[in-house]
Amino acid sequence: MARQNDSAVTEFVLQGLTDKPELQLPLFLLFLGIYGVTVVGNVGMLFLITFSSNLHAPMYFFLSNLSAIDLFYSSVITPKLMENFVWEQSVISYPGCMTQLFFFCFFATAECYMLTAMAYDRYVAICSPLLYNVTMSPKVCSMLVTGVYIMASIEAVPYTISMIMLFFCEDNVIHHYFCDILPLLKLSCSITYINELLVVLVGGFNALATIMAIIISYAFILCNILQIPSAEGKSKAFSTCGSHLTAVGFFYGSIIFMYFKPSSSSNMAQEKVASVFYTTVIPMLNPLIYSWRNKEVRNVLRKAIGMSRLLYNVMLVTGIYIITTFGSMAYTISTIRLFFSSDNVIYLYFCDIPPLLKLSCSSTYINALLLILPATSNNMAQENVASVLYTTVIPVLNPLIYCLRNKDVKDVLSRVMGKMAAGNHSKVTEFILAGLTETPELQLPLFLFFLGVHVVTVLGNRSMITLIRLSSHVHTPMYYFLSSLSFIDLCYSTVITPKMLVSFVTQKNIISYPKCMTQLYFFAFLIISECHMLAVMAYDHYVVICKPLLYNVTVSYHVCSWMVVEVYMMGLIGATAHTGCMLRVVFCKDKIVNHYFCDLFPLLELSCSSTYINEVVLLCFSIVNFLAPTLTILFSYVSIIASILRIRSRGRSKAFSTCSSHILAVTFFYGSAASVYLQPSNVSTMDQGKVSSVFYTVIVPMLNPLIYSLRNKDVKVALNKIIEKRLSCINEDF
Repeated sequence: MARQNDSAVTEFVLQGLTDKPELQLPLFLLFLGIYGVTVVGNVGMLFLITFSSNLHAPMYFFLSNLSAIDLFYSSVITPKLMENFVWEQSVISYPGCMTQLFFFCFFATAECYMLTAMAYDRYVAICSPLLYNVTMSPKVCSMLVTGVYIMASIEAVPYTISMIMLFFCEDNVIHHYFCDILPLLKLSCSITYINELLVVLVGGFNALATIMAIIISYAFILCNILQIPSAEGKSKAFSTCGSHLTAVGFFYGSIIFMYFKPSSSSNMAQEKVASVFYTTVIPMLNPLIYSWRNKEVRNVLRKAIGMSRLLYNVMLVTGIYIITTFGSMAYTISTIRLFFSSDNVIYLYFCDIPPLLKLSCSSTYINALLLILPATSNNMAQENVASVLYTTVIPVLNPLIYCLRNKDVKDVLSRVMGKMAAGNHSKVTEFILAGLTETPELQLPLFLFFLGVHVVTVLGNRSMITLIRLSSHVHTPMYYFLSSLSFIDLCYSTVITPKMLVSFVTQKNIISYPKCMTQLYFFAFLIISECHMLAVMAYDHYVVICKPLLYNVTVSYHVCSWMVVEVYMMGLIGATAHTGCMLRVVFCKDKIVNHYFCDLFPLLELSCSSTYINEVVLLCFSIVNFLAPTLTILFSYVSIIASILRIRSRGRSKAFSTCSSHILAVTFFYGSAASVYLQPSNVSTMDQGKVSSVFYTVIVPMLNPLIYSLRNKDVKVALNKIIEKRLSCINEDF
């Protein structure tokens, strides 16, 4: 490193792909399009493989890694290539050049070995199909991919370090569009023997080893295919390998042409073309090859596109914005390339294209061609008037046109205006929470008590979430739902308890109108989510006990994710309905909420307008969000009890213990919630409501993690393992 500091070069100038000015803009647009297709294609392939269960196979695991490599590989080279077409000189600093060299070597080598791993995967699939799932297990696939990246690091590091050790004198023009090994070696004014030896030995080993592995794999594949009796079977086997063979042919062909030829026969123009092929074109082609030539990918892509009208609309809008971006970039880049003299007065009120072209002292032929309009105009006044029309007047007219001439928009607008007019009559801008009790001697003990409860709640639920995530022993659907329940309880308690604690230490616990509505919204969202989450957990126990052989299929990871999403969707719908109705209510002078948080009933008692709609909405959503989960839980446990009674005496105890924690959690939560909301208003008293509310808003979120940890053997085992690991680490440190 000390030697390298003597180098006279602190930056390099990349010569670029061509020096011809007339080709700069077309090539920029070409490579911009190629890079856009590369990014969209490889990112699309990654998303398709990640989110489609049909493509969760070793072959597509390797393909997703290949797409990631191609995405980064192209991103290391192409942006700098496009810069060459815009500026007169594309300057790159010495550290930037070495960094680009390192990542170029890393991803090029990684692609070689990834193609080899994919060839081995095809060999096992065709030559040993019965042992495929054992030979290409997830562990083996992960080890192969890790080996790919290790080999890439082993090659990239020596190339970069040996390049850093070289001296570079006055000549700093790299006759290439990126920092490649051979063009950099030509600039060095020191001995490059070690670098050339590394290119031959390390590069030769990696290329030869991967090529030989691919050839041997396909030799065995060919022998097995020729033994297949039917022509249809041979065709199917060949089609399985067709995409990979095409990708291998393109990549290795351009690599061998570039690096494995005598230096005397090298031609920089040919080298640049070959480099463009394997650094820019191939990363674009790979996702296209694997999507066009692979039936499974095509089927999944069709299903994804045809899944919903919303996806089609999103893709359509995204396409519009992409085309708009490319168009604006083309106009801007073509204008940046122009020369402007001392005349800098633009005869318009903003920087438009035609006025800028008039100021240019260089050729504007390409700009006028892109604009598809004459570069000059006869009347500047007409241009100004037209510009005002499309830049100022039309944006004002569009919303007026669509609201005045569209019946649906007018109806919605009138409803919103009506709601806003009704809301403006409310005289209350803040509420005062009465709290849990007004007895002074109870304030401090209750504050300390609920502070302790909240701390236990936060620690218990946070620990439960962490325990489930860190311990592979509990990575099952049951504990996936339990972690979601802990998350709900954690948020649920945090929404209510801190504001309740404030009431014990201040004379007036004031909450603004917006904050009160926000607390009401999150309270409704989380309580409804908890109802449905407990119902989902009951269904999970039902499948475990009543249909144990179908459990992994019925409650798969995909199904679990959708069930949790539906839980939160139900919470979102219920909370939005309740809060929206509450916003319609008018509040007059009375602003003391006889509760410790903004609950539905205490707020409705303060209203000086009709609350009929709120009560109807509360009744309807109580049926959906309370009665439906209750019936689901009852049905599940009736079926569970019926199945348990058919089990012999030894199995009954284990089956009951599986459900006991959930039964306790359901009893505590539903019992206290029912005592508040499902009783006639003339029977209930506010003090009873407060006590019951304390139970399901504060106590139950604290009890749930304790119930599931103290009464659940798997959780206790996982906790003991983590504690043992921590203790062993501490002992090793000492």
